[in-house]
Parts: sequence; structure tokens; C-alpha cells
Amino acid sequence: MKSLNNNLMVCVVAMGLLVGLTSTASARTVKIDRSNGATVSAGGTVALKASLSKAYVPAKAATTMHARIELRAGEAELQERAPMNLAVVLDHSGSMGGGRLEQAKAAAHSLVDRLSEQDRLAVVSYGTSVTVNQDSVLATLANKELLHNAINAVNLGGSTNLEGGYLTGAKIVAKYPTDDSVNRVVLLSDGHANIGLQTPEELGALAGKQLEKGISVSAMGIGLDYNEKLMAKMASQGAGNYYFVEDEKKLVAIFEKEFKSLSNVVARNAKIEFKVGPGVELLKVHGFAHTMKGDKAVINLGAFYAHQHKDILVELAVSARGEAKRDIADIRLSFKDVVQGDKSVHSTGQLVATATKDRTKLASVDKSVMQRVEQITYAQNVARANDAYEKGKKDEAKKILGEQKKRMERAGAAYGFADSKVAEKVAELEAQEAEMEAAPAPSAAPAKRMRKASRSKADAVMMSADSF
Repeated sequence: MKSLNNNLMVCVVAMGLLVGLTSTASARTVKIDRSNGATVSAGGTVALKASLSKAYVPAKAATTMHARIELRAGEAELQERAPMNLAVVLDHSGSMGGGRLEQAKAAAHSLVDRLSEQDRLAVVSYGTSVTVNQDSVLATLANKELLHNAINAVNLGGSTNLEGGYLTGAKIVAKYPTDDSVNRVVLLSDGHANIGLQTPEELGALAGKQLEKGISVSAMGIGLDYNEKLMAKMASQGAGNYYFVEDEKKLVAIFEKEFKSLSNVVARNAKIEFKVGPGVELLKVHGFAHTMKGDKAVINLGAFYAHQHKDILVELAVSARGEAKRDIADIRLSFKDVVQGDKSVHSTGQLVATATKDRTKLASVDKSVMQRVEQITYAQNVARANDAYEKGKKDEAKKILGEQKKRMERAGAAYGFADSKVAEKVAELEAQEAEMEAAPAPSAAPAKRMRKASRSKADAVMMSADSF
């Protein structure tokens, strides 16, 4: 294998598949940028950029490093958007009183009004039990009347069988996919799940299993009493959007935002396969759910809408070996290109490092990758502080935030964060400390609001550097 400036090499090849009577495959041109010896990137509807934190590894010692995989959808002019295959799942438990259920129903009505005849929608509601208020139908004029009537029929009462409601919606969506549809469950809740699966880990894993079937989930948490960790986990592992909706009167606007993102889908069924090389161990994939198949991590990314950015950080352990060139990982991105008529696209790349004894080379790092490491650490520490505070450990929470402030200041100097960005993040941490100090108790409304807002920001950072 030839080296690229004796540094990291990523070879990216994109191929599109045209399916016809002769099953002829045709390639499309992808620009490959080799201007940086440590990173090579390829453009396209979804651009791929992959880099290692270190271009060099010790010749005779083990080390750790990070790989950053950036995926960004470009601006696209769609001749025709992909059809939607949706289920809206409404929580009608007793806590949805006080106008919340009516606002949720108004938002669902607004979704029905925006659908076209190529789209499908089902209406499911849940309390203690689950009701299919309307099975999936095409959004024709006559069927829209059925959907509106089904939404109107949702009545208040019961506990919170979130698992049952979500799984019923996902099963309905699974019955009606097409070759080019965007398949999603839109889930609303204002409380803690108290029937069936209840933990973020359990329900997040359930969302991940549905994503493997091509069904994503967007989660909308209403008010201050829902489990934000649970809803965010489902959205992240289900490759959808997570919304903190403190004011239920804004639900219609939130549904409009969700519909806009679904209308601008430019790629579907995106997936990264990350296979480590000999003597390399995958320690952690940050922010994105994955499954291991031997020495390969499979990360389902769902759909991309125009301009969307997803940013994966992988932590690796590299053992000492004799080779001068170390194959760190092979990367494969695949997706259905909506812009190119739902063509199947595959991009592959290889991350390679060079073994050396040169201490200067070993000390060098890719600052863009290390910035991402610091962004992930920031988000994780904000979440840790929230967890500690929620358990009544205010001093521990403030200590975590204080240490993160110092780390952010050091990272600014070491990895080139703008002074304004460092100041902004330090101010956010100080504001969180002040709110913890001022709130009478973790259960008080200001404390709940602070936790949900800061967790929402932290979860967004885990998904994309654009949110930092």
C-alpha cells in the first residue's frame, strides 16, 4: 500500500447502482481532496470526511487514538420529495390534562393538513392501554377526514404505556414501507413510562432495533415532568429528532419543523461500517448507537435532510506491532440517494497511520479531531453534572462543572477554539452552576427546566459539532 505523504490515508470511492432490465451499474464522479496528508474527503449528496487524531503511532508501544467521521448532506434541489410513511403516537395519560392533550391533537391535525396523497399516516394513542385510532392510510382528501376524526377521538386518561404506544406505531409503519419512503414514528409524552419497558437503556435499544428495520423515531417531551434521558435516548438510537417542548402551545410549530426536515430528506437508510485493522480494538463509539459484528461496528444513521451534519467519534486502542504502516480501520458509508432517484451509493475509505520513534511526530495531533474530543467531553460532563444534581448531590455537580470550565479554557489554547467560543461555553457552565445554587430543590420547576434545556443542548452536541 502506498502512503500519502507518509501520513494517514483515506481512499474514498463512491459508486452508484442503477437498477434496470440489464442490471447495469454506473459510477458517478466524486471529488477526492488530498490537500491534507492526514485527511482525505469525498463530496456528493452526503460528503464523507474521516481523520485520525494521530497520524503517527509508536513503533514499539501501545497507544490510544480517536477517529472522527464527519457526514454532511449538501444543499439539494429535489424534483420530488420522498413519500412519508408515518405514525403519530399520542400520550393521553391523565397528566396530559390542562390543555396539553388538546395542543398535541392540534399539532397532529396540522401534520395531517401538510401531507400529500403520496404520504401515509397512522394515529395511535396510549395511556394504560394502546389504541389504534386509525390504521395507516394514504393522505387522500377523504382519508384526511378519517385521520382528523381519529385524532378528535383521542380522550384523556390512564397511565403511561410508552413502550406499547411506540411499538404499535412502529409495527404499523413496518407494514407499509415502499422502496423510496421515509419511515418514522413521531412520539409525544409528558411523563415517565410506568408500564412495560421503562428505562432509557431498554427503550433506546428498542428504538435501535426498529431502526435496523428502517424505522426511525422523533421524540417530543412535553412540559417538565417527562424523562428527558429516555426521550433523548430513543431519538438518538432511533436516528430521529428530539424536542424539549416546555410550552405545549408551541407544539404546532414543532410539528412544522419536523415536517420540514422530513420534506427535505436527501438520503435514506444511511449506514457506516467501521472495521478495525489488525491489533486495533474499538473501545467506544460516542453519541451513536452501534452493533458489533466481529471486528466491525455497524452504525445505522437513518435519513439525512439537506445541510444536516452527523459527527461520529470513535475511540481506539492500538497495540504495538512491527509494521511501518498500520491499517487502523476500513470505513464504508452506504445510503439511498434521494437526489439521484434513490440510487444506492457506497463510499469506502481506509485510515492508515505510520509507526515511528520520532517524538516530535508522535506528539503531533489533528486539532480538528481533538476539538471534537473536547466537545464530546463537554457534553458528557454536563450530563454527569445533571445526574449528580438530580440525585441531590449539588456539591458534586458543581465540582464537575467547575472542572469542565478549566478544561475548556485549556482546550481553547491547545486545540485552537476561538476565544469567543471558550467564553460562551464557560458562561453556559457558570449559568448552570448559578441555577443549581438558586433552585430550592432538584424537583423544583426551575431546576427541571435547567436540566432539560442543558441536556437537550448536550445531546445535540453528541450528534453534531454544529450544535457546539
